[in-house]
Formats: sequence, C-alpha cells, structure tokens
Amino acid sequence: MNPRITDEAVRLLPVQEGRAELLEEIMATTPLESLDQTDDVPPSRRGRWLPVIGAAAAVAALVGGVMWLGDQADSSTENLPVATSPGAAIDGGDRAVLLADGWVVRHAIEGLHGGELGYVNGSRELDIHWRPAATYDRYVNDRAADNAPAEEVDVLGKTALMWAYSANDHTVIRPVEGQFTLEVRGMGMDEKAFRALLGQLRLVGESELEAHLPAHFVTGAERPTVLAEMLEPLPLPDGFDRTGIKSEEYTRYHLGARVSGAVACAWIEQYLEARKAGDAMRATEAQDALGTARDWPVLREMESEGDWSAVLWNYADIVVAGVDDQTPKDVIGSYRGGLGCDG
Repeated sequence: MNPRITDEAVRLLPVQEGRAELLEEIMATTPLESLDQTDDVPPSRRGRWLPVIGAAAAVAALVGGVMWLGDQADSSTENLPVATSPGAAIDGGDRAVLLADGWVVRHAIEGLHGGELGYVNGSRELDIHWRPAATYDRYVNDRAADNAPAEEVDVLGKTALMWAYSANDHTVIRPVEGQFTLEVRGMGMDEKAFRALLGQLRLVGESELEAHLPAHFVTGAERPTVLAEMLEPLPLPDGFDRTGIKSEEYTRYHLGARVSGAVACAWIEQYLEARKAGDAMRATEAQDALGTARDWPVLREMESEGDWSAVLWNYADIVVAGVDDQTPKDVIGSYRGGLGCDG
C-alpha cells in the first residue's frame, strides 16, 4: 500500500537543492495522511487528507509544479461518473458510503490498515476514512487536543463526536463498528450542510463498497487481470516474480504506479549490484531496459493524470546516464523510498 513519507525520504529526493528545500517546507506545513500509518502519532488534525504513493508523491509535487491529488490531475469534476447504490445490502458493514445527489467519487483506497473514499460536489468535499478499531482513542484524543469541546451527533445510529476546524470545515469520529472506526470530514460547507450529509451515509461491507464505485474503478476481481495487462509489455529482469506485485488499490493510476515501480526497482537494483560486482553486461542490460521507460504504455497512460511517470523517468535517466564517483550518493540512493521499492 502507501508507505509513509518520511523526513529521510524527502531529504533524499533527486531534485535540485533549492527545489528540495521547498519540498521539505511543503512537507512540514502540509501534512499528508497514509493508510498504512501504524505508529502512535495520528496525522495532523487540520491537514488536508491526501492519498499518496510513497515518497514519490512528494517528488511529484515539484516535478510537475503542482501537488498530486490521487488519481485526478486536478480537482475538476467534469466527466466523473456518479457513484451508484450497491443495493439491498447497504445497511450492513463497517465501512461507509455517501448516497447523495450530485456527489461523485474522486478517489478510493483500501488497504491493510483501513481505507478511504473521497467525494466532491463543486467546491464541496467529503472524505470518509475507516481505520482499525484500536486507533479510536488516539484519533479522538488528537482531534480534541487543539479544538473546542466536541459536540455529540448521531452518525449511522451511534453517538459520534464532532469538531469544527472552521465554519466550513468539520470532522466527526464514530465509535467502533466491526473492525473499524469511521471518521468523516466535510469541507467547503457549513455545519448544517455537513450534518445533512451525515444523514445520507450508509454502512457497507467490502463487496457493497466495490458495487458502489463508478465503472472506471478497478474491483478486487478485476485487479489481477489489470495488473497482468499493465505488466505484459514491460521488459523484465531474469527471475522477476510477476505474482509478487500486490495491491489493493481501486484506481488504475495507483495500480500503474505499483507495477511500474516494481519493475523499475528491480532494474535499478540489478544495475547497482552489477556495477558493484564489475559485471558490465548486466549493468548495460539494466540501462537498456530503463532506457525504454518513456515508452512503457502504463506510464504513458498515467502521464496526463499526475506526476508519477515523471518521477520514475527521472530515476531511469540517472541510471541510463551512468552512475559514477561524481554522482551524489543521495541521488540514486533515494530510489527505494522514491519508488516505494519496499512495498
């Protein structure tokens, strides 16, 4: 899934010094939340929740000149399909969906440590997070730390706690249901409008959640086929395990990053190992393979939707140009965090 963006990963990003300093400032002032965060410090209370793919999402903020927001290149809702009702089983489960006219799903993520759905309606946004039950107390304590006392509000039949970050920005945390606790945040709307949307949430299980997603999202049943199709035209090192690429993402963009990142990581590792061993043939093979990266169909598909492709091409260019004693170690050494090589 989505590894946390660490200070070390940011420091090692292969960007010019001035841009790297700007990125560190951005990361310090714009907190990012990852689904795989399992430590004891919840994400920032006020920071905008952003779905990310490893430290490479931070590189993308500078490579393309804009902060990458999930699978959409911008916040436009034109041509986004409207989510559908999953049907009769909608009132059972421990995740939640929104059933309200005019709202469309902008991003969806499911992982080992929960998941999230992001909806948009014009300038208004609603994010739904489901997190492991054991995290309930620390998220409540975190939200309460810098805000006025919470108000009690009914959310899906349970008494939940609501805080106001501003007149048009509210969040509510619902007690545990099954495996998860829910947090719902509404931005760009007043409290009355937010409360009205809370009344249009419904509990669902995993299968009902997938049925709710628009057709362009990738379900669990479709995912193996999509991963195989993305992988098929790419050059692979000897011994590459096609079945080793695991993902629970719902968007082609996230899946494409997982596939292309795994292949690029394998070639970079071969190049560095071959260079260390003095094996010129294997080093050249890796350089030749990464030299084709700009023609990989999956990266071409992703190019207009975000900056992952540019990030990967940056690393590929470094390898193709050749790493020597004059190459700063941090530049190529950052690839594992930058491309999410460790999963």
